Amino acid sequence: MKKDPLLKLYDKTPPKALAVLAIGAILREDEGEHDKILSAVPKATYQIYHQEFINHSFSLMGIVQLWSLSYWRTKAHQLIRSGCIMANPDMPSEKMTGYYLDAQKFTSTLRVLEAALDAFTDETGQDAAMVREWAGSPKPDPAEPLSDAEQAEMQAMLTSWRKLL
Repeated sequence: MKKDPLLKLYDKTPPKALAVLAIGAILREDEGEHDKILSAVPKATYQIYHQEFINHSFSLMGIVQLWSLSYWRTKAHQLIRSGCIMANPDMPSEKMTGYYLDAQKFTSTLRVLEAALDAFTDETGQDAAMVREWAGSPKPDPAEPLSDAEQAEMQAMLTSWRKLL
């Protein structure tokens, strides 16, 4: 079998052209030629941060983003329900009671989110105030302790966040 005269030029061939030649060798099922082409492909070296650092950073930031989105979604629902009550003082009492209970539920969820953030940042060494500042959320009012149901909800939230780490 006659050798390709371009073999000597592989070392000076640009990477894109080598890719074309390598695919041609694969299509011809010429493993030896493919290996020669691969040996001529310039090797790139990279410096990256340690993989554990990258993974953990992305996980922590993901949880911060999750908290922020959950906070503002819940806050929006709370404000909508409260606004409905204030904008419609003449609405039927059953409907007003429903809106009031919804607003209370969202207020409870906000308390759970705040407590979960505090517990999570204590666990991971992050600063809850910085997370709140990044999220644009106000400093929480000092609150009474969580009820048992809120405490259980907070623990479930923390458990799901820990799985992301």
